[in-house]
Formats: sequence, C-alpha cells, structure tokens
Amino acid sequence: MENFLQNQRSDVFSGVALLIYVFDIESRDFPRDLETFRTVLEALYDGSPDARLFCLFHKMDLVQENLRESLFNERETILRQISYMFTDIVVLGTSIWDETLYKVWPSVPLFLIQAWSLIVQSLIPNTDIIEAHLKSFAELIKAEEVVLFERTTFLVVSHVSQPSQGQVLDPQRFEKVSSIIKSFKLSCG
Repeated sequence: MENFLQNQRSDVFSGVALLIYVFDIESRDFPRDLETFRTVLEALYDGSPDARLFCLFHKMDLVQENLRESLFNERETILRQISYMFTDIVVLGTSIWDETLYKVWPSVPLFLIQAWSLIVQSLIPNTDIIEAHLKSFAELIKAEEVVLFERTTFLVVSHVSQPSQGQVLDPQRFEKVSSIIKSFKLSCG
C-alpha cells in the first residue's frame, strides 16, 4: 500500500471512476485504518476528484446483533466526515456468508439495496435504457418480473417487477435465483 501511495501515486489514482475501500469491522486498530484511508482519499482526490467512493464494513455478521446498527452508524459518520471532499460516497456493511453476500447492515430490505449488486450497477452506463428494454421484454412475454444478472458473479444488474395485485415478492428471490444459476453452471461444468 505504501508503495502505491508513495511511488506509484499518480499512476494508480489517476483516471479512477470508482474506488471500493474495505474495512474489517473487527479491526483492532481502527484509528490506523482511518489514517491509511485518509491518505488514499488524498491521493484519489488529487488524481480523480470525481470518483465514486464505496466504503464497505466487512464481516458485519461477526458483530453482536444488538451492537451492529450502532457500530455501523458510528463508523459511517466518521467516514463521511473524513471523506467530505467526495460528494458521491456510499457506505455499506457486508458479509460473505451465504445469502449475506447480498445483505447490507443494518437490516435494509434486500430488494431495496444489495451491496455488491449496487456496486456493479454503478459501473454500468445507461441503466435506464437497460431497464426500459427489460420492461418492454417483460410486457411482451407477460412476465411479472425480469431480472438481468451479471454473467460472471450473477449479481443483479437490473430488474423490473410488475407483480399481480396483492402479490408479495420474496425479498430473497434474487439471491435464491443467483444461487440456483451458480449451482447449475457448476453441475454443467
């Protein structure tokens, strides 16, 4: 990291569209982590002041459930203060275990936001055009929902839903379908 920040700073941090910075929520040296983060932000701002910034607090599943929300909110506030020079910052809590790959802490409903899917979506230009095409396709085939997954990770790129009146869609449907597709792909291989 120090080599990037000192010797390759202009090469690494110029022309950056999006930076994903991952914090370990259980880090024993959060002040030191913040100092490194500050240095990265300065380099990023010098080279790419319009970059989007995603900060992930990883391993949220390891935090006691009754402390998750308060710890996340406290750390999010600190990060937003430090990264004041970036207007486009998203702070999320994540975990790697099973369905929690898609979860965001605190408990935000899955259909509202999915950590990695949100990052993938932010990298795709013209998502409004994609959604318009998905909507036309759904209407053409009379589907209640059409979901577009990214080919490698099977994360949701976009979707359109028109459920029948009174029908409630399973909030975990994206992760379930993604898991089924991954299993099928592995069994075909």
